[in-house]
Amino acid sequence: MYLSLKLAGSRHHTVWFFERGAEVLELETRYDERTSECILELRSPDLAPVTERFADRAEFRTRLLAIERNLTSQRWRQTRRPVVLPNGWRHHAPPA
Repeated sequence: MYLSLKLAGSRHHTVWFFERGAEVLELETRYDERTSECILELRSPDLAPVTERFADRAEFRTRLLAIERNLTSQRWRQTRRPVVLPNGWRHHAPPA
């Protein structure tokens, strides 16, 4: 199915891409070292991002499974393989 719980439960940033007709959706999972929380963020060009934080990994995984079922029932399809960003998003240029 869409969401690899192994990837989502890791400490890497992972982004999944979905489409339904002309609509697009991104799901990002990451781990916040500072707060020891798993973070899930849903993004769409038409809506404000939705961010959820989980201190408990079991609750995080349960939520991911619910999202997966919801996407399937609403006929979203994964458009490409997830992108794994082992070091997270780069917010600045690397040192020269």
